[in-house]
Amino acid sequence: MRFWKFLKRIWRKLLLAFGILLLALAGLYVLWGQAADRALVQAQARVRAAGLPTTIDEIRPPPVPDTDNAAPIIAKLGPLVKALDGPEENALFIQLDHFDKAHPAYLLDEEATKALAALLETSPVREVMALIDEAVARKGYDANLKLDRFPYWLEIPDYRKSFEPAADLLCWHARLAASRAQDEESCAALWKITLLAELRAQEPMLETLLSRTRLWEKAMQELEVLSAMRPLSSEWRERFSVRQAQLNFTPSFARSIDTDRICTGSVAFDRLQTAKGFAEFYKHEKSAAGVDLEKELRIFLYLPSPLLRFEYADYLDRLREMRQTVSDSTLDYPITVSALRRMGIVGIPKYYIISHLLVPSFDSIYASISKVQAHVRVAQVGLALERFRLAKGDYPATLAELIPEFLPTVPSDLFTGQPLIYRHEPGGAEVHSVGPNFRDDDGIESRDEDKDDQGWATGTMAARKFASPPTGPTATTKPAP
Repeated sequence: MRFWKFLKRIWRKLLLAFGILLLALAGLYVLWGQAADRALVQAQARVRAAGLPTTIDEIRPPPVPDTDNAAPIIAKLGPLVKALDGPEENALFIQLDHFDKAHPAYLLDEEATKALAALLETSPVREVMALIDEAVARKGYDANLKLDRFPYWLEIPDYRKSFEPAADLLCWHARLAASRAQDEESCAALWKITLLAELRAQEPMLETLLSRTRLWEKAMQELEVLSAMRPLSSEWRERFSVRQAQLNFTPSFARSIDTDRICTGSVAFDRLQTAKGFAEFYKHEKSAAGVDLEKELRIFLYLPSPLLRFEYADYLDRLREMRQTVSDSTLDYPITVSALRRMGIVGIPKYYIISHLLVPSFDSIYASISKVQAHVRVAQVGLALERFRLAKGDYPATLAELIPEFLPTVPSDLFTGQPLIYRHEPGGAEVHSVGPNFRDDDGIESRDEDKDDQGWATGTMAARKFASPPTGPTATTKPAP
């Protein structure tokens, strides 16, 4: 009897202790939740204090009148361009690939010119080119994106992939016109690529920013080859040079970070706190990754919501600091890339699973757009060098001689902040940036040799540079999948 009484007393004490423990845990959970709420509110306040947008309406591009909107034209262009592509041997881009391999020289002989004309001067291609002309004649681009949907990037219509194939066709038309000595038509075709690129600039997303940089890169590569092969007019060189001087990818990059913060943060993190939102996220990430994410995401199912709010606060602070870093013009390239890497995937705690899945590699993106920005700067100087030669009879001894008649200022090397490297000889000149490896590779860009200078050659130095067929995007005709 005493034994059972003793057990009852022990059992009551255990129950009491267990109850106290549960109450303590519940209290700690409440305090943890309150701390998470405070952290999230404070992070949101820091975003507002920095003067950054906080709602989708603030980042949504203004509506474009129908008469100025190129998006409906691009929507019509998409299916037509897609019809020219495909795995079949008679698909246009496949035939252009074969043609390029068979005729490596940029300027074509009479027989090759006729063969290229037979490929390009067909009714389907003419229809595409007419739509391109109509699109670039318009000043605005508004595809009415559903930025409040989750995940918002799935709302990007497939027809946007028509931008880069359209640029490829313009490059081929520029080459055909150059082979016919129709220099005005050649320059006009490349000019249209820059207009397509600037239409892309009107949407504040990373996808459109990267597409815009690829279009500019394609235009600059083709323009350098064309400038080396044909005597382009000083007017066209000046026109391109003025456009290049106005180009700056940084504001678009900053806006795209805001878009990612708001549409991924405000939409995704909020919805992840509901069962339906989590199911949508899980389904998308599993499909996008092409692998089973169940083991990783199963962990999240057991994470209490306060941890998610702490992660959301960390996410907001992280992207705010990235945005401010990118916008700080006093920081040079190495510091900016290092800061983006530190605040990016490398610096995210391992237990913040969602941030690891959602935060892009902003440092890599910044490096990519910086290379194109450096190439555009070099191209601006290269065109000014040729205008100087046309006016003075030879190339300048130093880049300073281009000021102020041909350039208001000489841009510096984006990667080092030092003057661009300039070399000249009788009848030729070359200028280049050292690229993101910070090493002078004599103006050569080659992935195989780990050389990434961004250069521009003209005159005799261009003749040597393009003595062999150009490689890379210039030689690419089939659009990326």
